Amino acid sequence: TLVPAPLPSGAYGGNLEGVTCARADDCWAVGLYAPTETTHQVLIEQDMGGGWSVVSSPPPPGGTFNNLADVACVNADDCWAVGSYGIRSGDTQPLIEQNTGSGWSMVASPSPANSVDSDLQAVTCPSPGSCWAVGSTWSAAGAEHALLEQNEGDGWSIVPSPTTPGNVNATLNGVGCLNAGACWAVGFEQVANGSPADQRLIERDTGSGWAIVSTPASPGGDGLEGVTCAGASDCWAVGFSGKTGSKYQTLIEEAG
Repeated sequence: TLVPAPLPSGAYGGNLEGVTCARADDCWAVGLYAPTETTHQVLIEQDMGGGWSVVSSPPPPGGTFNNLADVACVNADDCWAVGSYGIRSGDTQPLIEQNTGSGWSMVASPSPANSVDSDLQAVTCPSPGSCWAVGSTWSAAGAEHALLEQNEGDGWSIVPSPTTPGNVNATLNGVGCLNAGACWAVGFEQVANGSPADQRLIERDTGSGWAIVSTPASPGGDGLEGVTCAGASDCWAVGFSGKTGSKYQTLIEEAG
């Protein structure tokens, strides 16, 4: 059933992109809202059992085009949200915010050297001392690369992401972990210059670094948007598969 979701007073509109529940009576949703016709600011909402309400969050300094794409909680007093901030006509940078029980605040997020645009699309925290965030970053030469960041309790840092030989562009859209030593990240990549079709990208970390997991290519192109794990050998990823005429089809994959 539809549930009312408020917007800040005077907003032109808004969009929610990520949701999580730290417990049955404590859920968070994140996204963006438009305070004016030409700006976007982060939007955070909470439901503690009595309906959703807008929760204040600090606007990134100087940012006029800001959003949060995903949120994850270790527990009710340790939640993380990720996205990007910047100006509409300029560079964007990764945005990370944390709530330790006393309100949301910005946390330093690194951006790769020589990058011109970077953003984070998903976050997961398999344990209090281990969180992962994924997204993409653009080089000055115009190439898009997968972006992996980790926090082991002492701040966020960039972790090398493997690349497929011949890869041109790549992005990661989802990340899920069963525990700190069993994580999956999914997205899509363009494997050759001029290739009209994206191909799904799957990466796995078993505690000793990320590696690409081979997956059959689709002639019509495909990509993955999200992943979750219910057990050590039971993970699911969802996204889109090759066009039929002008339409994409839904795609679900299982790793067992």
